[in-house]
Amino acid sequence: STPNQAGSSVSSNAAIHQGLEAKLHQQPKPQDPHNNVPVIDLSLSNDDERLIQQIARACQDPGFFQVINHGISMELIQTFRRQCELYYDLPATLKQGWKRSKRNARGYFD
Repeated sequence: STPNQAGSSVSSNAAIHQGLEAKLHQQPKPQDPHNNVPVIDLSLSNDDERLIQQIARACQDPGFFQVINHGISMELIQTFRRQCELYYDLPATLKQGWKRSKRNARGYFD
């Protein structure tokens, strides 16, 4: 395996991404008692007010949630993840040029 800038190996990154890909294909059920992440199922809600309340509750506690049945293709999600991987594999010195600042809230942070 070839070391990258962070000192970890490409093969270990590949193994991590394979694990993430496998989990990506699993969709937890909203009533799953072993899943602590709130799940917002867009296919079940015809009531916008209820959906807003579910999202607001999830944002307050625990502060995040997973959306399922959103209609975004798996191909687009995988393309996005691959682009993220390419970005994260860039040398830190290059990413420092895009560092977050008071004027750039969307920049790189370490």
